[in-house]
Amino acid sequence: MNFYIHKIQLWFTREDADHVTYEFEPNKVNVITGDSSTGKSSILRIIDYCLLAEESDIVEDVINESVKWYGLSFHMNDTDYIIVRDAPTFNAPGQSFYWKEETKDFPLNPFSNTSRANILENISCFAGVADKELKISKRKKLKLSFRNFLPFCYLTEDIIAAMNTYFDSKYFASKDIRDNISPCMDIVIGKDEEREQQLNIEKSTLEAKITREKKLKEKGEKEEQRYKEALSTIINKAYSSGLDGINFEKNQSYNMKVLYDAANKFKKSYYEDQDVVRLEEVETLLKTTNGKLYRLRLIENEIKQYNEQVDQAVDSLLPLDYLKNQFQQVLLYDETRILIDELSRSLQSIKKNNANHQKRILPADFQQRYDELTAQKTQLSAEKEALKRIKSQKLDFAKYESIVALYNELRYLKPAENKYIGDEALQKLQNEYEELCEIYERLSIENKKCVNRLNEIILEYYNNQHSITSRYVQCKPRYDESRQALVLYNPISQCNVRNVGSKSNYMFLHLCFFLGLHDLILQQEDSPVPSFLFIDQPSIPYYGGQKETKDGRISDDDAIKLRDAFSMLDKFMSRVHDFGSKKNFQIIMVEHATVDYWEDLTNFKTNYIFTKDDGLIPERVSKYYK
Repeated sequence: MNFYIHKIQLWFTREDADHVTYEFEPNKVNVITGDSSTGKSSILRIIDYCLLAEESDIVEDVINESVKWYGLSFHMNDTDYIIVRDAPTFNAPGQSFYWKEETKDFPLNPFSNTSRANILENISCFAGVADKELKISKRKKLKLSFRNFLPFCYLTEDIIAAMNTYFDSKYFASKDIRDNISPCMDIVIGKDEEREQQLNIEKSTLEAKITREKKLKEKGEKEEQRYKEALSTIINKAYSSGLDGINFEKNQSYNMKVLYDAANKFKKSYYEDQDVVRLEEVETLLKTTNGKLYRLRLIENEIKQYNEQVDQAVDSLLPLDYLKNQFQQVLLYDETRILIDELSRSLQSIKKNNANHQKRILPADFQQRYDELTAQKTQLSAEKEALKRIKSQKLDFAKYESIVALYNELRYLKPAENKYIGDEALQKLQNEYEELCEIYERLSIENKKCVNRLNEIILEYYNNQHSITSRYVQCKPRYDESRQALVLYNPISQCNVRNVGSKSNYMFLHLCFFLGLHDLILQQEDSPVPSFLFIDQPSIPYYGGQKETKDGRISDDDAIKLRDAFSMLDKFMSRVHDFGSKKNFQIIMVEHATVDYWEDLTNFKTNYIFTKDDGLIPERVSKYYK
């Protein structure tokens, strides 16, 4: 994204204090130098705050308490814009925004005319990321904004000489920015990591499906073989049972019908035989005869039992008559006589009633009928036994049972269940898989080329510097995607150097990385990364502590290294000019070193020198807050 800052403006809370403006130029290394604690590092905080930071890190003392509005005038993709934002209050970021397009000039008295969300959407749209999303998880996606790409433009004092930190994620309050630097880095260098991962998942899924179908095919073939063998066994048994005249086919339903019809035909031929029919008639007659004999025996037994009961009733009266006739003299008591008389009268009544029940006799032809039925039974039984012997000779039960058993065996034989999609469909899947593998390989190669291209450009800057310790001259810098850091690879030991020693070495590695990254970005047609880099004090490794002399100067060796660092920035800006007028780039650098370190460099411009008496907040304003 073609981007550079025109100016920063501060409106003060004191009505009698005029605003202050700091101007910058494109295609230059704009330097703000001066004493410490003069507000140099707050320049980046103000820039980020105006670029819609979620929170404010602007120093409260003197700066925030003095400022009413912060303004940023910038150029983006051939158009000028201004953003003005009210100062934070009680550490809460301001929510009043002034936004205007196609102008560099600030309003005399800012006022709120839009919202943060509107400005964020506008700039994101201009940066070409308004419709871009990052897939964070299976169900969650992150809508990108231009702020997701600002970590590639801030080389802060906290990381410029750090060992393994190349992006100051802590500088950003938004978790969406901090946690997604790596996927945004892929977008920046042109690497489609998300698509590569998606293709890899699709490839693995399709591969697993093909493997599953091959197993189903193998299982189906085994099941089919088992079924054929079982069916063949049944058919062979059928032929052994004398069904060789029947045609069997592979169709199970057809074969079941064959056996069923054979059994029925066998049964029909048997049951239509005259002797078999006669046997059934004889068995029916014999059953009827036995029934008649049973009923005759039942009548005979009933009559016999009735006559026995009559005889028993008569005999039961004899004991009482005997007692009355023989023992009259014994009956001395009236109670006894009364009892005997009562029993005598009751028994006489029974005897009189029983006289009316004469014994029953069987019909005169009963015995004749019984004998005839008995003879008929004997005759039928003999005929039945004779017919059964004839039947057993006519019906081969073993053969019939064999047919029925084969039918049931075939009935319960489970046909081969094959869920296999078929050779044609499998071949189609294999073709899709091969095509997907080719796409994946091409994309994987292209993604590796993106990283390799970045490493090649970084190597150019690494080879052009002369200040990293000489023992690492043979090493090659490589961007480690997993660590999000630059590592030095030693081709002799064939491993990465874990620690390159001094902060000076790490400062140069950071410069090589950021300059190489923006060099690559400038070679792209469109990029969401602003063509802007803020660098906070490359001299950090050399100032402070024992390295600094009593007069505030650094050693000659460190001075040479620092000039080498500034020379790298100057050469980078010369390279920017080679891209032509359509490409712009801007570096804003705050420094503690003095002007003489860069005054002879073509692309450097000393914009402001801050002093303790007159820093970011002019003395005419700051004196009221001291």
